[in-house]
Amino acid sequence: MRHWLLAALACIIASGTGAARSAAPAPITYTVTPELVSGKLADLRVDVALEGDDDGVTHMRLPDRWSGAEDLYRAVFDLRASGARLKRMSNSELELTHAPSAPIVLSYRVRQDFRGELTAGDGPPFRAVVRQDRFTVLGWALFAEVAGPVGRPAAFRWGPTPEGWTVASDL
Repeated sequence: MRHWLLAALACIIASGTGAARSAAPAPITYTVTPELVSGKLADLRVDVALEGDDDGVTHMRLPDRWSGAEDLYRAVFDLRASGARLKRMSNSELELTHAPSAPIVLSYRVRQDFRGELTAGDGPPFRAVVRQDRFTVLGWALFAEVAGPVGRPAAFRWGPTPEGWTVASDL
């Protein structure tokens, strides 16, 4: 009887830690591409490739606020989704409806949402700066994030860059 009880307990423990748990989702891949119009930088294209949630609905948040900078979503435009139906729930909240665990690509563009150069007296300098010949942007002002549990792996890469340009990242 004792051996049977231990064997049953071992099966219960194994079933709670093995195949019953779903596999970890694939990494979210962020690709940033400087986009030129007539040889001048117009905006940054961001492509976010991810595996949709297994229930068929994935919620994402656009950049909203960081370190005193507010309404960062104002710099985001031309939202599109491949592999999912996109619905904007609020200024910064998105809902993607798709087949369970489907591959999705959310694409959007980011441009400067203020005039001229950013100067020290303009408040927190954490907005996207996109000029004709250069750009600088922090991740908090650039990347949409999947709502829900944290800890999902992510990867970053540059898309094609203009000839003669040097790009750098600390990601």
